[in-house]
Amino acid sequence: MDGVQARFNSAYNDKKELVCYLRMTEQATWNQEKKYGTFTENSKNPEKYAAVSLNAIELGYILSIIRGNVVDTEANFFHDTNKSISNSSSKNSAQIKFTRYEGVEKAGERELKVTKFGIKLVRNGKEYKIGLSAGEAMQLVIFIEATLFKMVEQPEREGQQGNSQQNSLQPATSVDSKPSSESASYDEELPF
Repeated sequence: MDGVQARFNSAYNDKKELVCYLRMTEQATWNQEKKYGTFTENSKNPEKYAAVSLNAIELGYILSIIRGNVVDTEANFFHDTNKSISNSSSKNSAQIKFTRYEGVEKAGERELKVTKFGIKLVRNGKEYKIGLSAGEAMQLVIFIEATLFKMVEQPEREGQQGNSQQNSLQPATSVDSKPSSESASYDEELPF
């Protein structure tokens, strides 16, 4: 199965600091009749998912790529740590790539040039890759802006008791279960 689900969420860690996570999970099942996939089974298997934390600088750069505020069309981040984020016993290294690219979508008989986005996460040699539509990228913008705002407020939260708030975003289609007209098609070769 080729499907991958990307999920961004933020949560407070033990130090009461807000942390943003990207988790990518391989598709577990596919119902051809309903054109629907599931990820639940693989979300519990550390061999089938990877997770990384993203800092405020990385989130800001992703925003700049989406908005087109920078000449670059991609952001690359490298994490190398012995701390296991994805429940793997091996040394964790991760490469995260967020890309903006031009694609084509059909609108009836017409083909339209559209801006699309992609996320690639490579952890310990295993690659997870997903395309995002412009609409999904805008949902991600809103989530990142809200997360960054809360991160900036963090010094004011010091001294407060543990905060168990969670803020989570999973794009409407997640480009994982049922390709919509605006999501990247499974047949489309992602250029990143």
